[in-house]
Amino acid sequence: MSQHSSYKNRGPKRFVSQFSTIISIAIVLYIYGFLCFLTISFDQHLNNLKEQIPFYIEIKDNAHEASVFAFQKKLQANAYVKLNSVEYLTKDVALSVLQDDDLLTQEEILLFGENVLPNMIRFCVKEEFFHDYKKIVSDIQSYNFIELVSFSESRIQNLESKVFPYQIILLVLMIFFIFVLNTLTINKLKLVLFSDIKVVRGLKIAETSIQLISKPYFVKCITNYLISGGLALFGIWATWLFMNSLLGPQEISNIKMWSVIFSSILLFIGILFSCFYFRYTIHKIISKPVDEWYH
Repeated sequence: MSQHSSYKNRGPKRFVSQFSTIISIAIVLYIYGFLCFLTISFDQHLNNLKEQIPFYIEIKDNAHEASVFAFQKKLQANAYVKLNSVEYLTKDVALSVLQDDDLLTQEEILLFGENVLPNMIRFCVKEEFFHDYKKIVSDIQSYNFIELVSFSESRIQNLESKVFPYQIILLVLMIFFIFVLNTLTINKLKLVLFSDIKVVRGLKIAETSIQLISKPYFVKCITNYLISGGLALFGIWATWLFMNSLLGPQEISNIKMWSVIFSSILLFIGILFSCFYFRYTIHKIISKPVDEWYH
């Protein structure tokens, strides 16, 4: 039996130690993956809010009905317009709508008891085109029967300023938990190496290569990460299903599947990084003389 067999199963204590290591890594990976999931969900929520910001096209009183109808059809067909968001508003409907959107007060709209608002077209912009909203507004205003395109610019500016700090906090926490994961793994490695110090000393005296000595430790590390990653991944998907069932089927609340898929990818990128760091560390430790491990 090879000397490396001492690293393998050593009874119930080794099994309990191995199980606790897997659970500990799984918990840290789950927290890291959940933070990734929250970061992506915040971004998705921001995009959903952008798609709910209405733009109002004020039509001149002397505009021909046929021109307005043709323009409305053309607007509906544009790639940047959110599906089913284009709506024609008469001045009476516009009065109540603008009040509901807190854009104007009734005193600002009514003059001597008369509604001075023009007829309008309301639409929303898809989130992937939202960064070009100023150009979209400029293009629409180039039509000679369009008086003005109005929107709540302060509402747009406030969106990112509110979400951005939370994203930064989550990013810092993600980096912190990667650090925790690596620290946990390396400390466990050092404990195992110290328990196997006689075995490693004998292998080094026999001039066994560093790659061969470190191989069983690295294989065990990969095994632990794969099992722990699988448990963490199951936890993230279960959390996603629970949150969707809790929030309900509403489009604004429903967290899309791509967010949990992307967070799963980030989880395994974190695992890959930790494995490379583990490999580097174990080679660095084993390359030192055994007597220097205590210093």
